[in-house]
Amino acid sequence: MENKDKQPLSLGSEFEALDAAPPAPAAAAAPAAASAPGGPAAPMRKTTVAGSMGLLIALGGLCAAYPARFAVVQVGVAAFLIFELLRFGLARTAPTGKALSPIAGGLAVVAGAVGLIPDGGSQFIMAPIFAILGGLLALAAPAINKKADSKLPPPAPEAEPDPQFSKLLLGNLLILAGASAHWTTAARGTDTILGAILVVCCVLAIFASWVGMNRTWAMPAVSSGSLGMILILTPFDGLLLGVFGLVRHFKGVGEDGMLEMVSNAWPGETDLVTHALPMFLVIGASAWSLSTVVKGTMQGVEAQKKRKEEEIAARKAARSGGASEQKA
Repeated sequence: MENKDKQPLSLGSEFEALDAAPPAPAAAAAPAAASAPGGPAAPMRKTTVAGSMGLLIALGGLCAAYPARFAVVQVGVAAFLIFELLRFGLARTAPTGKALSPIAGGLAVVAGAVGLIPDGGSQFIMAPIFAILGGLLALAAPAINKKADSKLPPPAPEAEPDPQFSKLLLGNLLILAGASAHWTTAARGTDTILGAILVVCCVLAIFASWVGMNRTWAMPAVSSGSLGMILILTPFDGLLLGVFGLVRHFKGVGEDGMLEMVSNAWPGETDLVTHALPMFLVIGASAWSLSTVVKGTMQGVEAQKKRKEEEIAARKAARSGGASEQKA
């Protein structure tokens, strides 16, 4: 109110133009993130490539025409080759500097050699030859590519596949392989209601094992979801189917009473080597998978119990420490 009668001061008509403040220096571009150990930028080793190609060729030969009498060798080795490719070959989720196990190449050669044994019927020998050639390539890959791989930097540390789920992956692959073989001259092990259920369970269990082995983003669905229960249900189903198959093999057809359904489940004739060995493969792989699940579950329960005891001890220590401070 006191300033309303005073004349306003003139600011003049000349103004000095000030230069705009220079822009702040741009922040230095962050260096490109170094690739994580074993990440996508890790150099690919020719030993892994050549070894995987050899196993793939051998797998193709085992999946082609093969003597029926030695089908258990064919399906068993094929399952192991798939397992090796998923675990350490080109089908692995992350690059690896480790060479494939020579056991896989050796088994491929043995399976091909067994396939060349005459079985009394018509025989297409090209498929076993492919299995032999692929196995030999896998065995020779480390020696052939040693010079080229020696020029690469040492492989970075990498996370090992989970050992428990690796065993379950192999076990479920063997269960599916044995059940898919012929259990009689006219039927496969999967040609029953229980066999069809087993195939579905095996597919789910193989996927769950692969997820658990690599600890992918879908791990919660395995550790706390229905996929985890499949890992227990599959070996139980495999044991039941394998026992029924052995009962059918040794008892034959025409049984009455409780065994009537089992004896009539697989029509045709049976042979110990050709048809009973796949049943033993299913039973053995199922028992191994079931023991692995039980052992892993017990270890998990024990670890959970230990964590709870440590948490209780920590809370007690915290309460006792707070009480001491209040008294002081």
